[in-house]
Amino acid sequence: MEKIPGQLDEFPGKSHKVTVCHLGDSRLYIGKYSTPEFILTTNDHKPANVTEKQRVIAAGGMVISGRIDSTIAVSRALGDHCYKANKGLSPQNQKVIALPEISISYVGNDDYLFICCDGVLEPRFVNNGHGIFNFLNEKLKSSGDTALILSDLIRELLSSGARDNMTALIIEFKDGTDYNGGVEFIAGEYYEEYGNLSYVNAFKSNCELNGKTIEEVRALWFSRKEQQERKKEESDSTKKSD
Repeated sequence: MEKIPGQLDEFPGKSHKVTVCHLGDSRLYIGKYSTPEFILTTNDHKPANVTEKQRVIAAGGMVISGRIDSTIAVSRALGDHCYKANKGLSPQNQKVIALPEISISYVGNDDYLFICCDGVLEPRFVNNGHGIFNFLNEKLKSSGDTALILSDLIRELLSSGARDNMTALIIEFKDGTDYNGGVEFIAGEYYEEYGNLSYVNAFKSNCELNGKTIEEVRALWFSRKEQQERKKEESDSTKKSD
């Protein structure tokens, strides 16, 4: 990201130039605070895409059920060296390549960036991005804490059937001096009843590293849930009155 000195005549109201180097199937969107509108700035690198599929087949691979050699679901990535091992081909002609697509966008005070991996995009709730930005727009109207907003989003996605890895990030073009100036630990919700011992041990260790116990974290979550339920009841009551 690069701050633009002054204003550019061809991009009125824009303050930053954003250069994106993208490979894989994570996405970068430009969202707006004022509306749930958004712009998708990246293209998913899927093996079934025509140009990607042509390269995979030319490199001796197959695309089966949207996966290279029925295994990997992206056609561009860092790593995955076994799909780049054909010594008779250049790096740009392997089954999987690490050549990014580069795009440039201009953003202003009403814009923010939303970056997410493909697991965030899978539930029906998402509706090709519209569900996410409707959700974010409503939350941003009442809260300036984007970390908690993203936590709420992940919980919404989980309740909507998401089961894949989920990572999401919001980048704002604001003065962040007053945001979370100290060290703050916000634990995710604890799901001991699922019986995954590795998860339970990792969660407990993470809490202990940050000076918290499971009991303290659970109490914080119950308190937060009560607050959210109260706000929802108040909101529903206001809507009925209107």
